[in-house]
Amino acid sequence: MGAALNAALPLLRLLNGSPEGLSVQTLSAQLGEDSAAVLATAQELTALDPSLLHQESGSAEESLLLRLNRSLDFLDSSFLSSRCPGPGRVTVLECISSTNSYLLERLGELQKGDCVLTEIQYSGRGRRNRVWRSGVCCDLLLSLGWVFESWQSIWGLPLVAGSTALNTLQALGVADLSLKWPNDLYFLGRKLGGILVETVPGPDGTVKTVIGMGINLGPCYDTNLKSDSATLAGKGVPCGRNMLCAAVINALRSGCELFAAQGLEPFLTALRNNDFLYGHRVVVEVEDLVYEGVARGIDGQGALLLETVSGTLPLSSGHISQVL
Repeated sequence: MGAALNAALPLLRLLNGSPEGLSVQTLSAQLGEDSAAVLATAQELTALDPSLLHQESGSAEESLLLRLNRSLDFLDSSFLSSRCPGPGRVTVLECISSTNSYLLERLGELQKGDCVLTEIQYSGRGRRNRVWRSGVCCDLLLSLGWVFESWQSIWGLPLVAGSTALNTLQALGVADLSLKWPNDLYFLGRKLGGILVETVPGPDGTVKTVIGMGINLGPCYDTNLKSDSATLAGKGVPCGRNMLCAAVINALRSGCELFAAQGLEPFLTALRNNDFLYGHRVVVEVEDLVYEGVARGIDGQGALLLETVSGTLPLSSGHISQVL
């Protein structure tokens, strides 16, 4: 994505306040940008989120009309900071490549519980270096930093993050949620969100950790998304985007504190009661090895229990390549 996205939020705020749309000429005057710059921003936004903007042709470039196809619920930095008092700070960004990358680049100044959210993420990452696609000004896109005492103390952290998100959404009235080992949140049998945990060793033996989370709250904007993707758009969630983000941040912070003190044990019941894979035959890739068997839950350390013809194997890491 190019520099044109730097002007995206001012453009979107103007359009959000004018449901009937605005001409490029009007937008250009109000933004202090020439028409070419306004159109470049619109084009980059459309590349990120094809369903976001509608364009009506005019007789000249300046008379082209732009309007939003949906109302936007912008993040409110003051609200989030007041609702999420700590530990740590809450930072809201307009546009960034990746929230995880943002925190990883600032580990030297990281405070436990620091959280960053963004309206637009144009180079999000998932596990195994996969691209995480997200909508514009509609999804939950955040990363939270934490410091743990040792490498042994972080085993199972993606499951903890998933469990806290699931419990938060359930408390807000969302049903039919489940967790797919090791890091995916599912809704009605389809992927609703994902978690990426990245770690860096500290000089004193501690582990600085960044927990990235993305949850689909907006419409299915991307025609290339697989049919197993889900969204909470139109599902009657009884609160706005800011309230939901605040609830997830507070739950994630509390979950990290509990996990640091007691390990995975307090989370096991919820994990086992909401296990998407349990009883399914699955194919698991672990580096260069491939295993097939029936998922039989997780053990006390967060390892997947895979029932195979040779016995039950505990897999502490891996990728579920197929659910048969």
